[in-house]
Amino acid sequence: MRLPPSPLLLAGAFLSSNVLADRLEQRVSVPLTGAYDSNPQMVAGGQGAYVARLAPQYTLTNIGDADEFALSLGAVIARSSNQTALQDQNNPNASLGWKHLTPTSEFNLNALYRQESAQQAEFIQSGLVVADTTRTTKGAVASWTSLLTERLNYTLGADYSTISYDQTTPNLIDYNTYGGRFSLAYEITPRDEVYWLSNGTRYEPNASGFVSLTNRNSSSTAYGSMLGYKQKVSDAIDWDIRAGWLTITGPDADSTWQGNLRVNYTGEQSRLGVDVGRLANPTGTAGGFLLSNQVRAVYSYDLSERTTVGFDGSWIKNEEAPFNPATTAKIVGVSGSHELNQFWSLRLVAQRRYSDYDNVRSSATGNLISLSLIYTHPDF
Repeated sequence: MRLPPSPLLLAGAFLSSNVLADRLEQRVSVPLTGAYDSNPQMVAGGQGAYVARLAPQYTLTNIGDADEFALSLGAVIARSSNQTALQDQNNPNASLGWKHLTPTSEFNLNALYRQESAQQAEFIQSGLVVADTTRTTKGAVASWTSLLTERLNYTLGADYSTISYDQTTPNLIDYNTYGGRFSLAYEITPRDEVYWLSNGTRYEPNASGFVSLTNRNSSSTAYGSMLGYKQKVSDAIDWDIRAGWLTITGPDADSTWQGNLRVNYTGEQSRLGVDVGRLANPTGTAGGFLLSNQVRAVYSYDLSERTTVGFDGSWIKNEEAPFNPATTAKIVGVSGSHELNQFWSLRLVAQRRYSDYDNVRSSATGNLISLSLIYTHPDF
């Protein structure tokens, strides 16, 4: 599949002679993966599939005194032994970012184009089971941060995205989102900060046919505010907590609380990240926003300079919505990686997944095991 004209035009501008005058860093990564998934559809009694996957990724970064540009191009090419359970993939991706710094401010602009398996992406991100089709995301995000005083700063942000599916069904529809946010932060000490965050997102479905005759084709809005506090406890530990109120309008109208807690630990040999939150996600299945409670954790430990083992897990509980039943999803995985030399490494992953749609369908489980041979050139 070809990339749309816009990222290609941006890439051409990025590679102009003026940009190349600054210092360049290049990175390439080429993972080759063989895997077996016992139930990629995550349905009771689902079929398994063997998969071979190639995912090359190239990144070019230009670093100047005040500006930094980053261009990334890649693709996921996958071949499945069972097209009924899991289809082949030929999915490109591209992103372009620009960061501009002044003594008292920072501006960021990022554009994204990505194709991916809707079946895999929706389950990982929101715990939902959807049809095996291709999901295409196009979007742009901009933010501006500026100092008001030595300790007080504000951030303004805006984003736009359009999500489309190759096979739109009554249970999976295209949609656009428009968002804006404002935050005000005060630095109590170099290690402590309090802040206020206010944001809103507009959801607009892009539906036709049967779906256009239902409330699932109605627009909705989610907006709210939160107060937060973050602290760098030590060089190894930092945490961030925030909570506030959330209002949703439209078919899925609701008024409830939202919040998030993040804790990070980085030691000499181990790393741990924990993320607990309650948020509203726009989806192509709920016809608007889906209230979700989530817990995610990632841990890794260096057995030696070349060998690392890890664990990751997630728990997602989606509340009932007008077009979506209450659902629960769990993912638990263990991994190990070993550097063969400066450029080559091996990675082994084992994962177990669980899905339950309350009173709608039988619960389902799936197992995944994969082995990857990865070539990485960090800078050339």
